[in-house]
Amino acid sequence: MLLAMIRKEFQQLLRDPVMLRMALIAPAVQLLALGYAANLDVTSIPMVLVDQDRSAESRQLARDFTGSGYFELVGSEESTGALEPWLEGDRAQIGLVIGR
Repeated sequence: MLLAMIRKEFQQLLRDPVMLRMALIAPAVQLLALGYAANLDVTSIPMVLVDQDRSAESRQLARDFTGSGYFELVGSEESTGALEPWLEGDRAQIGLVIGR
């Protein structure tokens, strides 16, 4: 029964050239349009920095994080204990701690 209905629908589709074009072109247009619209890249994550080392290497590491485009430096603190208000208050989503 189902196979007969599928066969009938395909025969009807092949008889109507306008409908055949629509059946082939519409999904292709949707695929192209929505394929470029859906962007799942995560960028500009608010980050707070605790740099306990304060060396050239630690500053370079922090620059590498912010320069990647994935993280945005929204503040810096002296100790790890000061990170909690940033994270709980939703001012930052991640804390980067660079130890001594």
